Amino acid sequence: MPNGKTRLKTLLVNLIWLSFIVCSYGQPKQWEFADLKGTHKFSVSADTAYALMENLFCIRLGSESVVVEGDLFHPVLRSRNEQFLPLTQSFFMSDNGRVARLYSRKNINQPLPHIFKSIKLWNGRILGKTDIKCVFNPTEAEEMVADSFRIEACRLLLFREDGILEVDSALRTRFFPIRSLNPDLNPFSSYIRSDTVWKPVNGSGYDFVIRPGCFWWNDTLLLDSAGKNVYWQSPHTARTRIADSISVISNRFSIIRKKTSYYILTPAGKRLKVPSVKKVLNLRDSVCAVQTKSRWILFSEAGNRYPVNKTISELGSVEEGMVMAKAGKRYGYIDLMGFIRISCRYDSLLPFQTGISAARLGSVWGFLDRDEKLKIQPHYQKAGSFYRNLASVEKEGKWGLLNRQGDFVQPCIFDSVVAGRFTGWKTVKGNWTGWLSTDGKILLANRYTDIIEPCSGFLQVLRDGKTGLFSSEGISVLPIQYSKIYTDPETQTLIAR
Repeated sequence: MPNGKTRLKTLLVNLIWLSFIVCSYGQPKQWEFADLKGTHKFSVSADTAYALMENLFCIRLGSESVVVEGDLFHPVLRSRNEQFLPLTQSFFMSDNGRVARLYSRKNINQPLPHIFKSIKLWNGRILGKTDIKCVFNPTEAEEMVADSFRIEACRLLLFREDGILEVDSALRTRFFPIRSLNPDLNPFSSYIRSDTVWKPVNGSGYDFVIRPGCFWWNDTLLLDSAGKNVYWQSPHTARTRIADSISVISNRFSIIRKKTSYYILTPAGKRLKVPSVKKVLNLRDSVCAVQTKSRWILFSEAGNRYPVNKTISELGSVEEGMVMAKAGKRYGYIDLMGFIRISCRYDSLLPFQTGISAARLGSVWGFLDRDEKLKIQPHYQKAGSFYRNLASVEKEGKWGLLNRQGDFVQPCIFDSVVAGRFTGWKTVKGNWTGWLSTDGKILLANRYTDIIEPCSGFLQVLRDGKTGLFSSEGISVLPIQYSKIYTDPETQTLIAR
């Protein structure tokens, strides 16, 4: 355990080193660090400065990097020609252009034993690639090692010599073992991806080209071999040819062709014959739609089919269980069983939000509920969908906000009213921007050049070339005197320059 003199000597050496770096390069920028409550931590001159994790910061000047804990009086790492980069709340990494290493909050001074060629995040967890293997969740109790990997929309596939390990978005795992040593393509062996080809690691099987129809689909491998043959193979089913070609509709539905016939393939493995196919549409994971020569047909995940009225020519977006439909030049809605819920007699419709849809008849907009009852009279030239129980409307060239009862919470006095990214409403009046709360009350009057939401809980305002920060409740956090402000919710840090 170092004594007090040793600690003081080390601190002085580190501070002298940091001062030397700052004085050795050009004209660095001034940075100020604070927590998300606005409490000041420290200031520093550097080329760049950023948070690695909560209370841990990286300061870079030229090719030099120093990591400090809390403030400049507690440097913990320093390096030349190496970048320290944030990863998660528990890990950060270093990268010198050749290898990448992991550092843990538990031991900031020492890298962990893995040396990677690259590191990426999947579903908030770390996935590292070495020269001969990949490692998922390194250093954790659930660490998984494989020869190669493949990332899909909702899952990660880890290829190993004894089979395929699947990790879903909830980090649940399933293992598909090799069923046989057939010299033909062995889908449950280890494959390394090279451009558009998967090459077998252990020598068994042949290369196969990646095509849109070559994919693992739920528990099943479906292979479209050069567009000629589709095979079905799962951990419980031997490899079987099922069709001539295949197209993906969604994660839950595909359409296959066998000779001149078409079939919808459901997650349960049901094949539902379709008389003809003009167009296919992914409505939601639980429903898809196919347009035949005579009509649209909806197919459910359970294998049920629901014919749609023949007058419907087009189907569109889905919100709250209602599918926008078009007959001729007019719009309406059907439900997920194909029944017409709102007749196709409107010139324009917006998607349902909180049970209400904006509808235009002629040149004016009003609002309907799911039973086609008029909830708000059509008095407006333009309208937006309801958002947090309020909707923006335009009247006589100006915008305001309505509640669900049709009463104004803000009159039509703004040039524009737009829903915020996280909360509230952004308003523009002339050249000035303001902000309203989620219930339509004025938080910031229209006296700023612009207002943005850098992250949830904050409003960054700009005026006269300077910027400041308010909370989402309209309370000042940083005065309008900075050139740049960076917010990092992951590390709970504000950095102002």
